[in-house]
Amino acid sequence: MTQSPSVYPDLSVESNVRYFGAMHARNRDDVAESLAAVGLEGHARTTTADLSGGELSQVSLACALVARPAMLMMDELTVGLDPVLRADL
Repeated sequence: MTQSPSVYPDLSVESNVRYFGAMHARNRDDVAESLAAVGLEGHARTTTADLSGGELSQVSLACALVARPAMLMMDELTVGLDPVLRADL
């Protein structure tokens, strides 16, 4: 996962995660699970261009998690994340 958010600003949060999930044959349940893991289930239909910097980082994290990687390398894990999500991670 890169330090800068790597999402498409013209797509919704859910569409971004579905796009990355499709590359790994993930389904809607996997997408929902990834959104819940980063606390964005309430923003699923929000266009990513309308999110804060911290929320964009959460979307990028959800896009990485939907693939269910064995290992996830993250540069400066908690930069830009809200304190609650930072503590959860």
